[in-house]
Amino acid sequence: MNIKNFLIELNGRKTGKEISMLETIELSKLGLVIAFGYGDESITFRGAINDKVGCYEGGKIFINDKKVFKECESKCEHEVLAKYKIINVLWWELESVSWTFETDIPHESFNILDDDKVFCKGILFNIKDLVIL
Repeated sequence: MNIKNFLIELNGRKTGKEISMLETIELSKLGLVIAFGYGDESITFRGAINDKVGCYEGGKIFINDKKVFKECESKCEHEVLAKYKIINVLWWELESVSWTFETDIPHESFNILDDDKVFCKGILFNIKDLVIL
């Protein structure tokens, strides 16, 4: 399966049924990652990265090919931030859409539905695009 096929499969899935374990394994083999909002509090990563980051009301997520974390609440300066890409998590920025993302990471988008309405505009990207030299 390739990115286009995954997008076709993922687009329009319901909350709670975003991705199967077999699809997660396939994404990982291909070096792909998806990110989507889960409930009201967190962002879930599946595929080549499997993690969850608390992100109630949005914020910034720092990510590279080895680690993912949310910015510190104290807004402290991290000496390592130059080694991370940033995903801006937007919570309720679009009318009736709980989660959206802004990032410079090359990606494709897909919709997760709740009650037949868009709940989240998830993203799909290649882990290779997270490597910073």
